[in-house]
Amino acid sequence: MPYSQIFQDFAKVAKTHPSRVAAFFKSDKQYQTLSYSQLYNQTVRLGNLFYAKGIKEQDRIAILLGSQPEWPIAFMAIQYIGGVAVPIDIKLDPQNISQLIMFAQARIVLCSEKLHSSIFKYIKDVRGLEALLVDSPDFINELESLTPEERQKIKLALLFDDTAKGIESGRDDLFTSDFIKNFDIIYSFLPNQAEAI
Repeated sequence: MPYSQIFQDFAKVAKTHPSRVAAFFKSDKQYQTLSYSQLYNQTVRLGNLFYAKGIKEQDRIAILLGSQPEWPIAFMAIQYIGGVAVPIDIKLDPQNISQLIMFAQARIVLCSEKLHSSIFKYIKDVRGLEALLVDSPDFINELESLTPEERQKIKLALLFDDTAKGIESGRDDLFTSDFIKNFDIIYSFLPNQAEAI
């Protein structure tokens, strides 16, 4: 996968300190936290949803969110897929927001239902632009609908396009997949330690 350096550094921290607090926010008048492990898992899930929607490396995704936990999740998910994050100030007027989205040639805009309703009339005719409303039940259901098997298939599909990609996968995942065909070439980079067969 085309992980950015930012995502690689974030993943290292999430692996070495999974239970440490990564985000502190207020929700329903109470303070809540997200651990690095939770933030990482939500990031990967959203990144896989981007892949499922056909988002590729260097595609632009507009982040139109306030100070809320979905903001760092969105940013890191974009880094996870090698996309380009286009953060937009939610305090701008709807016409300026829509112009920035169009100028950036964003494929997706992540926003709330409230913000989407204010900019919809300006962006409804933009070809190829999809809005993901982070607080809508449809979006939450779409995120939840990606099973671990589908997420693995998305990772495997990345191996077979025109550019070199990489995945972390166990042997069983690779050989039970329907992505590997008789004439596919698979490169494996194994640790230096020899293992008895």
